[in-house]
Amino acid sequence: MRKHCFSNLYVEHGIRAVENTAEDVRDLTLELLACAEGQAVYPPKDEELQQRFKALMPPGHYSYGGVNRVGRDFLRKYEPLLGDRLG
Repeated sequence: MRKHCFSNLYVEHGIRAVENTAEDVRDLTLELLACAEGQAVYPPKDEELQQRFKALMPPGHYSYGGVNRVGRDFLRKYEPLLGDRLG
């Protein structure tokens, strides 16, 4: 995995950034509010999706070992892009 930290690297490698939808932003906002209120629920499948996402980051990548979560509904929506690799 390349470290695409700058927009010119995306262009060089033919990668097109896609804006989040209003629904993606809404879903993440609702999840963050639930977390702040101690009401967020993450079933085992959601934890698996988090781990599959994190497994995409090789050692040395700026996101490797990060503790932040990716939005639950975002990962559910794009699960087919995660592959089945677990780290």
